[in-house]
Amino acid sequence: MLSKSHFSIVKDWVFLLKDFQSQWNLQKINNYYQTSLWQKINGFLQSEIMSLNEDDFPLNNIPQWQSWQTETYRFIRLLNTELLFFASAKQPHTKQLKTNSISQKLQGAIALSENLLNQAMGNGNNIL
Repeated sequence: MLSKSHFSIVKDWVFLLKDFQSQWNLQKINNYYQTSLWQKINGFLQSEIMSLNEDDFPLNNIPQWQSWQTETYRFIRLLNTELLFFASAKQPHTKQLKTNSISQKLQGAIALSENLLNQAMGNGNNIL
């Protein structure tokens, strides 16, 4: 389903997201959207993921890849907004709500990508 290079891109993407998730779970600092890792995630999204188009895939894989690209982009844009809201929140309750929302969206982005990798491997097991 995915070529080795595309599989590698998605796998690298998952590792970036998991690295961010680990740091987020440990630190929860206010300006996380300004960190180098978050900037790397956004750069990777633009340069590696969004730059691929239908010419890079066999015809039968185009809809699935485009759907994954769209949903991945949506998750990252939503995460960026949530990180900004988290950074500006003053009330502990609001910070906690944003923390939960960020964790859920981050896990959703990871699960989406792991699902694509699992489908490419032809199984339903988590490969990462």
